[in-house]
Amino acid sequence: MLSAILAMSLVLAIIIGLALVVTVGIADKGSRITGTRFAALMRRTAAHLNGDAAPPQALLRLLDARH
Repeated sequence: MLSAILAMSLVLAIIIGLALVVTVGIADKGSRITGTRFAALMRRTAAHLNGDAAPPQALLRLLDARH
């Protein structure tokens, strides 16, 4: 029972983290608090997660290496 609660808590934390990354990246909220480098990283990550940008080259190389 405890392992199920921990697993669901981890899944919830991941979902909340992804939602925050997309929110900060798209709306550019929090750039004054987090700094411009972090905000730029979140914008780029949000673009990749939303499908608005090309996949990162490192990911493409990883997928090519698996085939």
